[in-house]
Amino acid sequence: MRLLVVAVGHRMPAWTQAGFDEFARRMPRELPLQLVEVKAEPRTAGKPVEAMMAAEAARLEAATALAAATRAAAAAQGEASRTARAREEAEAALPPLRDEDAIAAAVLQRLTLERDRLDGEAETARREIARLDAEVRQLAADREREAALDRDAVAMTARLAEE
Repeated sequence: MRLLVVAVGHRMPAWTQAGFDEFARRMPRELPLQLVEVKAEPRTAGKPVEAMMAAEAARLEAATALAAATRAAAAAQGEASRTARAREEAEAALPPLRDEDAIAAAVLQRLTLERDRLDGEAETARREIARLDAEVRQLAADREREAALDRDAVAMTARLAEE
């Protein structure tokens, strides 16, 4: 924040400038003081004092408005400068991020392909397990049938031996 002293008078004596400089030096750094001198209305005969004071008041207001507009423009320029620096920093940081993104996409693609291959192998293994389970059931049924035939043959042999 800057304190603005707007005063009527132009090219003041050296002692007034020295007094202002001493006062400004004593102000804290957070509140710097700036002097804006406004030219006094010419003192001519026939002009009422009120009219001269109104003209000087208008100049004071214009100087204050100009100082405020200058500060606003400086703040906007500073913000634009900070924004431009931030944009440049972001643009500088973007290529490595794009490279990282490309690498991550390539890794993801490889992992997706490997997952699909493993899913295919798992499906093939499930089908093979189902085929082997069916074969085991068939072999158990065949063994049971052979055992029944063996029992029948033993029984038949025993009947034939009795006769």
